[in-house]
Amino acid sequence: MQLLQRDRKSQEMKPYLNSEINRVIDEVVHSARDRKVLRLRYVDGLTYEQIAEACELSPRYVAKIIHKHEMAVFNNLP
Repeated sequence: MQLLQRDRKSQEMKPYLNSEINRVIDEVVHSARDRKVLRLRYVDGLTYEQIAEACELSPRYVAKIIHKHEMAVFNNLP
């Protein structure tokens, strides 16, 4: 899965490599469980329901984890 994020300056969509995403997740997320959830979403492209099943969490809690860290991850991508 290729993550696309809108560049704030140029308003163009910028692709990110999985290695960049993994590096940022490692830097800004301290919980191992939350890092796993974010990787399953942004690197592997799983749905909330698939992540919930893999991590034995509810889809609602998966969404909460993702939204909690979303801005920190995106703001730290190059």
